[in-house]
Amino acid sequence: METIKTIDNKVDNLYLIGHNPGLTSLVSYLTDDWMELKTCCVAILESEIDSWENWIKGVASIKEYISPKSI
Repeated sequence: METIKTIDNKVDNLYLIGHNPGLTSLVSYLTDDWMELKTCCVAILESEIDSWENWIKGVASIKEYISPKSI
């Protein structure tokens, strides 16, 4: 969260790549919705917040979830 809050507001899209359990925890924190990110899965989040500094618990929603089986 500390890193996300330092992103320049000129950036519209942010891609985070990592490992579990960290990413599952981050997605769950930002969306207030439990979701386990399994191996090679992608969670696309969206929010109407205009500043990365304002990304806090529950600020985003899950726009799409992509698993290897779905492609």
